[in-house]
Amino acid sequence: MEAQTQKGYILLADISGYTAFMANSELAHAPLVLGHIIQFLTKELTPALQLAEVEGDALFLYATEDVISRGELLLELVESAYINFRINKRTMTHNITCPCRACQEVSNLDLKFVVHYGEFVLQKIAGKIKPIGSSVNLAHRLLKNTVSEATGWNGYVLFSNICIDKMGISPENIYHGSESYKHFGGINITAINFDKKYREYTANSKDYVTEAEADVSVEYDFTAPPPIIWDWLCDPNKRNKWYAGNKANWVVKDRPAGRTGPESQNHCTNSNFIEHILDWRPFHYYTVCNKRGWINAKITGELDEMNGGTHFKWRLRLLGILPRQVLRLISKFIAHKVLEMNSSLGNLESLSRENFMKYKEQGQDAIDAHPNLAEVQQNHY
Repeated sequence: MEAQTQKGYILLADISGYTAFMANSELAHAPLVLGHIIQFLTKELTPALQLAEVEGDALFLYATEDVISRGELLLELVESAYINFRINKRTMTHNITCPCRACQEVSNLDLKFVVHYGEFVLQKIAGKIKPIGSSVNLAHRLLKNTVSEATGWNGYVLFSNICIDKMGISPENIYHGSESYKHFGGINITAINFDKKYREYTANSKDYVTEAEADVSVEYDFTAPPPIIWDWLCDPNKRNKWYAGNKANWVVKDRPAGRTGPESQNHCTNSNFIEHILDWRPFHYYTVCNKRGWINAKITGELDEMNGGTHFKWRLRLLGILPRQVLRLISKFIAHKVLEMNSSLGNLESLSRENFMKYKEQGQDAIDAHPNLAEVQQNHY
């Protein structure tokens, strides 16, 4: 039977500076450093993406387009992975006591990502399920690019313009360029400086409703890990599916930075609420203000990984001049009677769990093919 051609995303995560790191390091500890980073990246990028192969100091992952319905999730995945890598690297560097060159030069390592969209065929080769095809070949060619020479960036993500158009985003502060390869010709690309994103993330003050400030809090444990739950919480189309009583009809209103983030707005056409995004930390927490007339509800949704799933905390504080006791009563009415948060989150669990089990089923062969990553994946799932 002829293999079915599919469309989807191909992602490569490459450890920058690893060749020089190996050349200048003792062999005893260098593989341990590599193994730690590979396991870390695998946990960060799956299960929203499927692991196809560990290629030395790089990861090769993919997702069919029916799995990634909100293209912006890809940018959030690689951005979050990079930020967490930098935080993890900073901790490693601080805690290292070994005097060997491998351990002392961890701080020189960085990450770059390449993401392409195209057609491929999934085939089982030597026990591993991998996408093959011209698009896969091009994604690997794009690892050899001129972004660092043109910009001076070491940590970045490179999207083919075919990919970024499919994702439906137009982020700010980017680099536009073109790469040329034999058999492919000129390929237009867009790159984002992740060092800048990391510095912004760590420098910006947090804006969220604390437990002490909340008028009402709702907590829920989900089967799926934070990236999956985040996507169901933040994708307007998916949000509309889990609100109890089909009360919500959220649509995108404004994306001034070309993507979801602070100053972005959504609109619920059923209730006429405008949602203003105040703080946006993918897979960790978001804070929004939902406004209509005199109602100004500040909401924080916080996600914590727990036993492979997600512990979710939803907190609401009503802003206004009325006495806090009155605002607290109104907040509880909104949470439990209007939004029916307990029932709504139960619906979210059913939908996200079904979605997550599909991810697991699709990726099981890939996990089995990488026994060195089995423990990481098992803990993640």
